[in-house]
Amino acid sequence: MKARGRAERRPAALVLAGDFDASGMDISRSFVEMTSCWKKVHRIGLDEELITRYGLPVLRGVRGRHDLVGLHRRRL
Repeated sequence: MKARGRAERRPAALVLAGDFDASGMDISRSFVEMTSCWKKVHRIGLDEELITRYGLPVLRGVRGRHDLVGLHRRRL
């Protein structure tokens, strides 16, 4: 990704869309840190209403509400 970004010769932007799952936030944070080539990172938090409205896929095996504990206070 770093090589591709350099070849493009323009600032790289990353858009991350996900639910409010704590493990997903950790994975995306780790990915951004490990690649360290993004000029801007935009995190878009999807809630159940948006998932339903736009017919977005939900992982099988996930039941009930997503893990919202503490994450609603974090800045996406």
